[in-house]
Amino acid sequence: GRAKLILEAPEETGEVSHSARVIAEQAERMTRIIRQMLDFARRRGPQKERVNLGELALRTTALLEPLAKKHGVTVVVAADAGATTEADAAAIQQVLTNLFVNAIQAMPGGGSLAIRLARERRTPPAHVGGGAGDYLCVHVEDTGPGMSPEVLEHIFEPFFTTKEVGR
Repeated sequence: GRAKLILEAPEETGEVSHSARVIAEQAERMTRIIRQMLDFARRRGPQKERVNLGELALRTTALLEPLAKKHGVTVVVAADAGATTEADAAAIQQVLTNLFVNAIQAMPGGGSLAIRLARERRTPPAHVGGGAGDYLCVHVEDTGPGMSPEVLEHIFEPFFTTKEVGR
C-alpha cells in the first residue's frame, strides 16, 4: 500500500517512481502466487483474459534483469505484433518466471537466454488432442548445459527440483 501511495505522489518521479511501481507490481505478483498455490490445492480453473504474451514476456524479463546481470546472462525477447491470446496471465507469467530463473541459474558462468513468440502452424501432441492449426508458440532457449534424460522425465511434476535444499 505504501508503494502505491509513493507512486501516486505527484512530486515523485524517476527512479523513486520506478522503484515504487516495481514494488507494487511484485507485491501484487506475490499475492497472485499465493492465490495460485491455494488454487492448485483446490484445483480452481484458470482466470482467462486477453493477454499480449510479448508484453508479458518483456515485463517478466524486466523483473528478472538484476538476476540475469548478476549471472552474466543476456536476455532477448522477440515477439510478433499479434502475440495476443486468451490465457491466464498470472499463470503464464509464473511459468515464464520459472523457466527464466531456471535457465539463468543453469548458466552461472554467463550465457544467453532467448524468448521468441510467434504464430505457427502446429499439430498438438497426441495426449492433448486437437487438429493442426495456427497456435501462438513460446520458444525459450538458453546456452546452458541442458537436462539429463533422468531429469527430463520429471519436467512436468509439480515441485520437482534438482536444487539443494534452501536454494
